[in-house]
Amino acid sequence: IATGGTVDFVRWMLPLQRLVFGTDGCEATARASTFDEPLTPTNIGVKDASNLGVAAVSPAQMDGRGIFVQRSGVQVYEILYSIERQDYVSSELTGLNEDIGGDGLLELAVQREPEPYVWMVRDDGECPILLYDPSEKVAGFIRYIAAPSIAADATVESVAVLPGTTQSIVYLCVKRTIN
Repeated sequence: IATGGTVDFVRWMLPLQRLVFGTDGCEATARASTFDEPLTPTNIGVKDASNLGVAAVSPAQMDGRGIFVQRSGVQVYEILYSIERQDYVSSELTGLNEDIGGDGLLELAVQREPEPYVWMVRDDGECPILLYDPSEKVAGFIRYIAAPSIAADATVESVAVLPGTTQSIVYLCVKRTIN
């Protein structure tokens, strides 16, 4: 995608109220020329929403917002529609806990019930969890560290969240090295 005189590789696309592209150099939004008109090859406008750039980590969608890993690989941002700007803006979620991303984040997943959590997998196998409820203006981090056994070390490699009847079901792929 070419915006602002540079050509950036698209790392992901996220369908919010507008189609959001996460590229190496920016987060860009695509829109048609008129409201609710479909995007077509001849009816599309792409505009930078912010110039942070994204890592090659799939984003997570939570209601009308997207959560993504910034180009550095260690900071987590949200992208949300702003009435004032009439476009999407990005804001940092890890600003009060800058070391939570460790040396890099590999994966994101959103748990909706019983509370909204954003699970993250770090490259060292730890799993920071963001308790995040924008409507209540609540955000806080906890760290999940897979329990090693007597015979084995343990690291989290992947996370997946599936809907359940009363709460979401979180699955972790844990690597254990025995002896």
